[in-house]
Amino acid sequence: YETVTKSLIHTISLNAKITLITRVGGSSHTGHYQTENSHQFSQLPDAQKNQQIINEVLSTTLERGFSDISLANFLAKN
Repeated sequence: YETVTKSLIHTISLNAKITLITRVGGSSHTGHYQTENSHQFSQLPDAQKNQQIINEVLSTTLERGFSDISLANFLAKN
């Protein structure tokens, strides 16, 4: 979470990275997933808006992980 103010516009940049490690028996699958997003505001957002944009980037990153075809294939084989 990073903020930059330029010409009275606040830019908030978010970067979420997760690693999902799935183990079934003696086999494992590791996937790395990342989402970057930025928002511009004329005023810094309140706590509720901050929570919303953080939840969005985390949700998107988790969705990428759980939608990974290689993870689905690994689970289907094991």
